Amino acid sequence: MILRDNGRARSEGSSEKCSSSSEIKALIDDAHYEGNLYMLRRLIRNLVGKETKCQRDTSFHSRCLDFGKFCSHIIDRGSCVNEVSLRLMEKLAIPTLPHPKPYNLKWVSEKGKQVSLAITFGIYKDNIFHDVMPREETHILLGRPWKFDRKVTYDEVSNKLSFVYLGEKVVLKPVSLREVSKDQIKMRIKREEERKEKEKVEKAREKKREKRREKK
Repeated sequence: MILRDNGRARSEGSSEKCSSSSEIKALIDDAHYEGNLYMLRRLIRNLVGKETKCQRDTSFHSRCLDFGKFCSHIIDRGSCVNEVSLRLMEKLAIPTLPHPKPYNLKWVSEKGKQVSLAITFGIYKDNIFHDVMPREETHILLGRPWKFDRKVTYDEVSNKLSFVYLGEKVVLKPVSLREVSKDQIKMRIKREEERKEKEKVEKAREKKREKRREKK
């Protein structure tokens, strides 16, 4: 029991409760924590040993057509933007546009670019603006902007997306985790082949430069 100057008594328990609530409020107001960051990335290959019908822990992975090319894509309601792989843009040689609201983080993008992609899902065809990002796990990511514009309904149990397009209901189904793993392996092999080819071309150019210097 604590006796205040005004003569009123206050228990130690109430003091601790007030202190605890004030600490919680401070954490909410400041929202800054000090210490080492902790991040765990779940790898798709760890989930493909046994197929499961449960979609509770999986993202929506599928495939689409982009300018007539098969592309992998993820539909993520947690993303506040639509994104496209920088590598895909370079391969398709699609002209980009300056981003109206460029990112301030240089590791994401120093200047910021956008691009309009012609995406096809069966009967559904649309031109969608995407932010160009240096991502490798998928070619295209559709986030909340696309889901909002299309009024997409998501069934979390079956992991199916549906919306109305030109008066018809479109239902998108995900590919299996095994297929997702195969796609990612193919993309990784392709990146490695391109890297080796690039190194080969660079070495050939360096040899030509050396021969020119020797002639001089």
